[in-house]
Formats: sequence, structure tokens, C-alpha cells
Amino acid sequence: MQIYTWDKPGYESTYWKQYYKQRACGATRARNCQCSERDITYSREFFEDEGVFSLRAKNIVEKLNLQESTDIFVIGCGLGILMEELKKLGMNCWGCDNSQYIQSIKNKEKAVFPIHNIDVTAADFTTKVSRATGSLWFDVVITEDVLSSHDSFTQILNNCESILNPDMPKSNIVHVIDVNVNTPFTVKSIDQWKQINPNHTWLDTNGN
Repeated sequence: MQIYTWDKPGYESTYWKQYYKQRACGATRARNCQCSERDITYSREFFEDEGVFSLRAKNIVEKLNLQESTDIFVIGCGLGILMEELKKLGMNCWGCDNSQYIQSIKNKEKAVFPIHNIDVTAADFTTKVSRATGSLWFDVVITEDVLSSHDSFTQILNNCESILNPDMPKSNIVHVIDVNVNTPFTVKSIDQWKQINPNHTWLDTNGN
């Protein structure tokens, strides 16, 4: 399986400019930015200002008709901003992200939730999640912009199903996909992604 190494030193800016941004002008708020896309460094405030995670969380909760205290596991959670927004809506959240970049900055950026360093493609994924969280499964499993950075999906989708509460429908596995990212990411329309596994729920960046 090819895993795009976007999080290695010198390459992360190509990826992160799609998400968490601080422009060369020093702006940490979208409305204050007056410069080009170049020389971007990490800043969660920029993306929070755009409100994408808040909207994403709200749409997921509404689409799945989730009740308070629903247990959710987020794969590829970054610094856990989606989990923070889901918590505001009454959800219980856990997450993992094995990006070298995220693991190196999570303490400096004061991630609210533990960001477990677990590879979703690993054969022992289920065991590692159980050891890290103390839970065998979750009511909802979400991947955030994970599948678009891989060229093989079988192991990932199987691992998602392995930690889903067996009493819950497969539609409670939610894949959030950014359909606007550029090479080297896998670019498909939401309808094309749905063909990979129509039993799962496939949403765009805003959770639509």
C-alpha cells in the first residue's frame, strides 16, 4: 500500500495549506489575510475562524441523528478539533493520528484530547485502539481526510468496521473527504467514493 508521506519535513506545508493556515503576512484569521498561499505555517486559529469543524460536527450529528453521550472514535483526527466540536454537542470522543507532524506539535498546540499514535492500516489496529482507549468498539467511527492519502482502502475500511459497535448500522462509519485536494492525494467525487462502500456514509469537508 502506498501511503503518501505528506507529513515528512519540508512537505507538510503542501498538505496543511488546505486546512490549518497561517499566511506569510502573519494573519491567523481568514478575514485578515492579504497575502498569497506561499510560506504557510501551522495555525489552528485560521481554520477555526472559517468555522469548518463546527459545521462538520453539527452536520454529522444531524445526519446520523446522534444522541448525547454517543461514543465516537475519530481516525486521522489531527489535533482533535472535530472532537472538541463534537464534545460541545454532547458526544464522547477518542481519536488517533499517526502523522509525524501532528505527533510533534500536539503538546505545543495544547490538544484537548489524547491524540493516540495508531496507524489505521495496521493489522493490529483494533488491539491498539482497545489498549489506548479501554473500549472494544464505538457507536460511530469517523475518518477525517484519511482515505484520500492512500491508494488502497480495504484494510482501512475493515479496521473501521472492526471497532464499530455491532449493534450500530454500517452507516455510522463516516468518511469525511476533501474533494478539492491536489496531487499526490487521491481525488474523487463524493459519488465516486460512495461506490467503494455504499454501506458507509461519505461526506464532504463541511459534512454535507
